[in-house]
Amino acid sequence: MKINCKLCFGNSIDAIEDKQMQNTYYLCKNCDFIFSSNLPTIEQEKNQYSHHNNSLKNIGYVEMLEKFIDTAIIPYSNTSKNVLDYGSGPEPVLSYLLKNRGFNVQIYDPIYAKDELFKYKKFSVIVSTEVFEHLHSPHETIKKLVEILKDNAILSFQTMFHPEDNKKFLNWWYRRDPTHVGFFSHKTVEKMQDIFKLTLLKFDDKNIAVFRKD
Repeated sequence: MKINCKLCFGNSIDAIEDKQMQNTYYLCKNCDFIFSSNLPTIEQEKNQYSHHNNSLKNIGYVEMLEKFIDTAIIPYSNTSKNVLDYGSGPEPVLSYLLKNRGFNVQIYDPIYAKDELFKYKKFSVIVSTEVFEHLHSPHETIKKLVEILKDNAILSFQTMFHPEDNKKFLNWWYRRDPTHVGFFSHKTVEKMQDIFKLTLLKFDDKNIAVFRKD
């Protein structure tokens, strides 16, 4: 069976077999994106998310988002206040924190905030935290987000970058969440510039990338 990368559509793919969890992951040799052969249902995703404590009461979670705002949004947003929080979750904490800083924020979540009017607007900033690893069709989703960015606007996202070694990947805690089905690396982030015609402004060694649409 022919397998193509879900991010760049490349056809040079290696299989990573997880015998313990009876799953196969596919590693794209072109862009280094890793994707799972098993995709959860909406019901399975809802059940998994119900165990998360992503709320304003979770001090550690709020501090993580405040750091994301300070490092991945504020330095690149200029005077823009028009933001889309894509994948806002059951409690849109990031949206709340951004509004407190004077941003005009619209939220979207395929489960918890399904209003798709955002598709017909243009944004100066699109943010997505701990969302891209859940995307079943990452190319299509990211392409749509880029399309609704204004010129010189930014796309900032946060997702854990996968280890380069396959054995380390199989032992990696982050992939054990069954709703995590796609994994990026530094190479993937760099390749996204060509895939989506973006300019990479920032990425760290852990989980943050910032792009500009020229």
